Amino acid sequence: MRRILLAGAVLFLGLSGGAQANAESEPQPQQALNAAQCTKWPAAVRLAQTNNPDASLVKMFDGNVAQDFVHFVNTLPPASEMDGNRVALFYKSEAQEFIVLIGQGDCANYVVELPSAILAGMVGQEV
Repeated sequence: MRRILLAGAVLFLGLSGGAQANAESEPQPQQALNAAQCTKWPAAVRLAQTNNPDASLVKMFDGNVAQDFVHFVNTLPPASEMDGNRVALFYKSEAQEFIVLIGQGDCANYVVELPSAILAGMVGQEV
């Protein structure tokens, strides 16, 4: 399963570290933050790195590749309708999970936690 968090709430809670307790229940698709709540992309990426010292930045991508990745994430249970054209992918080896920061333009809108097995299957590795 995956957990979806709004980026603004994540900033308040300290990215996934403080959000764990609130994310245990079944996630519901979330609406993107409005412009007044925009968390600027560079700040969100730095915060992800600062608040998750055990996570490594694996890849950042944008444009069509990012949109395709967001579409893939949307198909995972529970289905969602997130939009984004920027993705920062972090890996937490001890937790064996990925933290996916999704943004649109200059704003970070979502943080999604994915078990590593989901992406391993996507790239053809045995789970």
